[in-house]
Parts: sequence; structure tokens; C-alpha cells
Amino acid sequence: MGKVSTGAKAGLLSGLIYSALNAALAYYSMLRLREFVISTIQESLPPNAPVSAEEAYNLALMMAPLGAFILGLLLAVVIGAIFGFLYERLPGGRGMSKGLFIGFALWVISVILNIRGMYMPTVWFSLVSGLILSLIYGVLLGDLYDRFITPRA
Repeated sequence: MGKVSTGAKAGLLSGLIYSALNAALAYYSMLRLREFVISTIQESLPPNAPVSAEEAYNLALMMAPLGAFILGLLLAVVIGAIFGFLYERLPGGRGMSKGLFIGFALWVISVILNIRGMYMPTVWFSLVSGLILSLIYGVLLGDLYDRFITPRA
């Protein structure tokens, strides 16, 4: 079996990069979908709401990247620990190929869990960028795990 603590450490470092990219993507997506988000907020606000749809959007524009960064980092550490635990059982010879497997599996799971988001105007952009980010995370996770587990001479 692999080492959970080594996996968590690799997950933390690769998660920092993943989360920063994910936060930037969340901000870009919020800017790109401004009118769609505002209209969706407007539809869900009660008539006597103390904030306007525009004010709620501005708050969401600030909070979405922060939430994406924090949640991404937490999940990256947990997934890194699981990766470390399952390392020997994962398909592939080296950490990078095992990480690619994990990255792709995470992307598939995220698509399944976010099936409601498929009505978004930028669904293809989200699918492709999510796949790229997941694969980057997986490759970094596997490479860092191998570097941390290999004894230094």
C-alpha cells in the first residue's frame, strides 16, 4: 500500500495549482455568463428581496473564485490521501500514469454529479476545461507522489 500522508502532501501541492486555475476559471465563467447569472438570480429572488440581482451577482463574482479555491484545495488533499492509500492498486506503472487515471476518473465523477449544469450556455467549455484541469491535477499528483516517495541519495 502507498502512504496516505505522502499522498496528502502531494495532493496539497498539486491542489494549490489546481485550485488557483479553478478559481481563475470560476471568475472568468462568472464574467462570461454575467447576463445568464443575473437573470437566474432575478428569477429566484422574492419580490421584496433586500438586494437586487445585480448586487447578488457582484457578491457571487467575488465569492465564486474564493469558494472554488478553498473547496478545490480541500478536495485535492483528500483525494491525494486516497491516491496515496490506493497507489499500488491503481492501473499504470508510474505515478504520472496513475495520476492520469485518477484525473480522468475525477472528471467523469464531476460530470455525473453536475448533470444539472448541462443546461448552461457554456457546457462544452466547462466540460473541456474541467477535463484539462483534472488531468493537470492528476499528473501533478502522481509526479509529486513519486518524487516524495523516492528516497534521496
